[in-house]
Amino acid sequence: MSCQSTCTETAPFPDPFQPCVCLSLDEIFAISPSWATELHIELALGVYEMVIEPEIPTTWPECENTWCDGSPFNSLACLCMSIDQCFIDCGIDSRVDPFDGCACITETDYTALFPDWATLDDIWMAEDLAWAEWEYNQEFGKWDQSEDWLAPPEEIEPEPVPINTGAATLFTSLVATIAALFIAMN
Repeated sequence: MSCQSTCTETAPFPDPFQPCVCLSLDEIFAISPSWATELHIELALGVYEMVIEPEIPTTWPECENTWCDGSPFNSLACLCMSIDQCFIDCGIDSRVDPFDGCACITETDYTALFPDWATLDDIWMAEDLAWAEWEYNQEFGKWDQSEDWLAPPEEIEPEPVPINTGAATLFTSLVATIAALFIAMN
């Protein structure tokens, strides 16, 4: 079924559950999960794209090891998150474990991974920052100035620049041909 009409300025978002129905931002907020913040919803809708450099609060603990082999690092729990996040139903009072990715964890066990003083808002912010940091790194390169974000310092090596052997061979053949013609003419 295809719709002939498009969404309007007052209801600009397609309803994810009903074809050919458009919703306002307030209606989208009303059908969104209770844990979703305005930022979560607007990012999911593509209202705007977060491209600012993530900034970790200075009150959070300083983690000893931030090397996660390319996966997101949760700076509040000081743990690496899984790059693979499965879409599984974990039931009531549980959620997908972001540090395992394809396992469930109870909310109690999940919050126990964070400092005692951390609020649920801190925990959600830490998860959002971990993904924002990872995405920023993928798009723009390392976002913090510590060497251990991309690799442990002892493993950082410059990557060799590949040489286009086809172009080099063609250039060498051209030079050889010109040299042969020059010699033949003299």
